[in-house]
Amino acid sequence: MFYLHYIPQFVHPCCRLFLLCALLSCGAPEEQVVEEFQEIPAEEHQVDELVEEASAEEAVEGAVEEAVQEDNSMEEILDAIESGSEEDLSDLLPETGAGAPSMPDYAVKLAVDDSIALGDSGRLLVWIGAETADYEAPEGTVSDEASLPSDAGEYAQVTPYGTGFTVSPKTKECVRIHPSGSEVPFVIIPTAEGEITVNAKIELHQMADCSDSPVPKTAADLNVVVFVDKDKAFKEKKGELLDILWAKFTEFWGALLVLFFGLIIFLLRKKLKQWFGYEEG
Repeated sequence: MFYLHYIPQFVHPCCRLFLLCALLSCGAPEEQVVEEFQEIPAEEHQVDELVEEASAEEAVEGAVEEAVQEDNSMEEILDAIESGSEEDLSDLLPETGAGAPSMPDYAVKLAVDDSIALGDSGRLLVWIGAETADYEAPEGTVSDEASLPSDAGEYAQVTPYGTGFTVSPKTKECVRIHPSGSEVPFVIIPTAEGEITVNAKIELHQMADCSDSPVPKTAADLNVVVFVDKDKAFKEKKGELLDILWAKFTEFWGALLVLFFGLIIFLLRKKLKQWFGYEEG
């Protein structure tokens, strides 16, 4: 098998190894093939280069796959591939070892009508949802907000409290929190004039009926100041009274005009007969 020595030395070591294996499969004596294999020059720096190239290719391939899975733009991925650098691709990849992404905290918002007439009812709204959800308090209300950890539970118990007003219902026993937001309505009726402070306590629970103890440190206290106007009720009632009086006034004068014209026609009936050529038979 002396002809094995004539494999050109400039052939890549891996190619030479492949040719020797092919010769062995064709029936060449194993001892001579082993000798030829041992004589293949495999310089250390060439082996290191091959290992580095293979590692780099594997790293880039893996990075590209993860970048595609992360829905990065194709332009960003192609730029990273052309650069051939792991650092360029690392910006497209999520941090490893961070685990599953955490859910955003709950945002809790209290909104109450900013002015309520004494004796009238007003709106009291409590909204609970993800911090990323959009919620704007209705126009004409004052509001306050706080945050709660979302992993504490997906059910909430809401209790408004304070002095100078009554609330119906007194407590919402258990409300399931939807990520897009859950609004809990109440009716508030002031019992005193002036400024009143409205509060709401929110407790998170794990069980659907809220029969378990609330998760520690998950209660949020919200408060807003509402102005109760005694004169506002009087003005509103006064306006209603004036509307009623005006309606009755127009009805009265309408009836009076009908009566007046009817009387005129009755008194002038003879003249009207002569004018229109009508005479009794």
